[in-house]
Amino acid sequence: MDRNTCPHANVVPEVCDQTLGVACNDCNTLLGVCWMDDHVSEKLWNRACKNADPVEWGDVKPCEQDRDDFCFLCGEQFSARDAQKEADLGSLVDDPDAVADWEKKHPA
Repeated sequence: MDRNTCPHANVVPEVCDQTLGVACNDCNTLLGVCWMDDHVSEKLWNRACKNADPVEWGDVKPCEQDRDDFCFLCGEQFSARDAQKEADLGSLVDDPDAVADWEKKHPA
C-alpha cells in the first residue's frame, strides 16, 4: 500500500535505536518516535499497543490516558496539529512538498 494514501490502521510499536516509536504495517512507514523534538501521542501509542504481537512485545502497556497532545514516552505536551501531521505523513514529514500539500489541506 502507498504511504501517501494509507489510513495507517494497522499500527504497531517499534523499537528504534535507543527509543520507541510507532510504525504502520500496511505501508511499512515509521510514523513517529520519541526523540528530541519528535513525539508520539498517547493516542497513537495506545492504538499500537492493541496490535502488538504478544510474542514479540509481551504484555506491552498502553498509557492510562489517551491524549493527542502528550508524548507516551517522555510525557511532554506538544501541538495536536503536529501530532496529526506526523501520523498522516509518517516518514514523508521530511519531504517539503508533502508537508506543503498537507498544510494546504489542513490550514492552521
